[in-house]
Amino acid sequence: MNIKIDPPLHNLCTQHLFFGEQLSAFQSIGSSSLSPITLALLEDSSWYVANYTVSSEIPFGRGSGCQFARGGCIPDNDKNNWGFHCTDIDTLGCDPSHSFKASCDFLDTSTDSSDSFCPMFVRGAVDCSDESSQLALTEEYYGKGSKCFNTDKSEPMCLRAVCNELDYTIDVHYADEVFSCSYDGQIIDTMEDLRIECPRIAAVCPTLHCPSNCSGRGVCDEGRDGKHTCICDNPFDNSPGCWAN
Repeated sequence: MNIKIDPPLHNLCTQHLFFGEQLSAFQSIGSSSLSPITLALLEDSSWYVANYTVSSEIPFGRGSGCQFARGGCIPDNDKNNWGFHCTDIDTLGCDPSHSFKASCDFLDTSTDSSDSFCPMFVRGAVDCSDESSQLALTEEYYGKGSKCFNTDKSEPMCLRAVCNELDYTIDVHYADEVFSCSYDGQIIDTMEDLRIECPRIAAVCPTLHCPSNCSGRGVCDEGRDGKHTCICDNPFDNSPGCWAN
């Protein structure tokens, strides 16, 4: 199944960089995000004053750096594309926001270039937050706060996850244990003979990584501890996302 994207909206927000953005031609699984980019565009029209506190960052590509933006649809084994693209069609994995379990399939984002066929986990999505979903694996959790995690088993699992704003980690609940994802790609060994792969923290918990992309009023700075915080243009603005007017 190829999902086709046609101009002119494709040219406004290319899917490789803005997958799931409201201004793109293809919306991500579930509801799309009202991102800081959308609000900034409206604000630049001079007709609106944006409230960036209500925005939510696009998980696709978040925290992956400039190489991701400059590259193409590189397979998932490239570190810059890890967590966003996949290689083996029909295999199971997590969507970029880790809110859904889905199968790897092609997303056609262009009408004139075969290089624009991006394999992503987009087909047959199962919502981890849907309490009515049937448990496919033992110890899975479906409901509010559940996220998709890749494991060393044949398919990913939906597990309860909490964004820990104090420690800048993701707290993962499995069986009777609670684990902390401290960095991207961290491997967690459980007592139940299961290994859990930590996702990109910036994609799953965007509030822990320069909220609202600093509202376009500051820069996102990475400290020595690996935490990303906003340095606002206004020296008197101490809000996490440079939200002060």
